[in-house]
Amino acid sequence: MIKSMTGYGKARAVTDGRDVTVEIKSVNHRYFEMFARIPRAYMQLEDMIRSYLQSRVVRGKIEVNVSIADNGAAVPSVKVNKPLFQAYIAALKDISESYGLPLGADAAVALRFPDVIAAEKEDEDMKSVWASVLPVLEQATDAFIAQREAEGERLSADIRGKCAEIKKNVDLIESRSSELIGEYEVGQIVLGLPKNMNATEGERVEKTKEFADKLARRTGLPVAFMDERLTTVAADRTMMEVGVRRENRKEYV
Repeated sequence: MIKSMTGYGKARAVTDGRDVTVEIKSVNHRYFEMFARIPRAYMQLEDMIRSYLQSRVVRGKIEVNVSIADNGAAVPSVKVNKPLFQAYIAALKDISESYGLPLGADAAVALRFPDVIAAEKEDEDMKSVWASVLPVLEQATDAFIAQREAEGERLSADIRGKCAEIKKNVDLIESRSSELIGEYEVGQIVLGLPKNMNATEGERVEKTKEFADKLARRTGLPVAFMDERLTTVAADRTMMEVGVRRENRKEYV
């Protein structure tokens, strides 16, 4: 089955208190290349995501966006910076005594100052996080591949249609070739030989010579070759000399 190089897939699920969203999109590329956007706290997941996608996707420049929202999977711990708290209390008392100001040096006031209380989340077990992310990644990848296959089927249908049209034209040419040879009194067939610009002969020249052999056997006429390097330039120059307008030259070349 032909698969398109472009695709898109997205999935979201809440697992073990984590709200996970995975979005995958790709464009054409000769090899597998992945770029991931992952929250900094979960960067260790990138290699796991890469390995999984490589097992299912062969080619394409793939962008993966992962969002992980903690809905209670890891309960933060609250810590008090006791030295800082004591320093604030001492400073409040000193100001109150030194300037005779009625400042309350109680805990409620000191706790309002910055950095006295901090909520810290414990480091999460990456195996546990991966267990939450993997099912969502699988769903997003399934949707991604399904879209590539659907687009590939549309491309296949288009290619099949073009091939059918080409075959129709080939059949028409074959059916009329003998008639046209007699009608125009053809004595020799000339084929352009598509050499490389350095005069070497590549695969296209080989295919042209194979076609020439078939043409000679079918028509019974001799086949000659013409080096077609720069022939378009020469034709364009000739048309310019005889006054053919530039926008009309494609009708003759």
